Amino acid sequence: MGGPPEANKPWNSPPAKMTGAAIQRLSGVRGAALLALYYVVPHFELFDLRRRLVHGYGPVEASVYLTVLGYGLVFILVFLMLTWLLYRHKRFVRGALPV
Repeated sequence: MGGPPEANKPWNSPPAKMTGAAIQRLSGVRGAALLALYYVVPHFELFDLRRRLVHGYGPVEASVYLTVLGYGLVFILVFLMLTWLLYRHKRFVRGALPV
């Protein structure tokens, strides 16, 4: 078939992504930066249980729910801590516009 390779993919196929193993094979500064970014950025695909439910994998165990819940709570706490660190010394004045 003619056209770009993307045209031959089904509409619902997931995009190509780099996994932790693929990133670890990269070398140098680029590989280190991508590996750090891979572990810092939240993996929202863990929260998506649709594929598991739609394709009949059976009921989702409580351990899966607790793991996803714990993962989300950790990121909430990390982001709350970061915002607290950034804004703890900032003084807000009512009616003043930020400069």
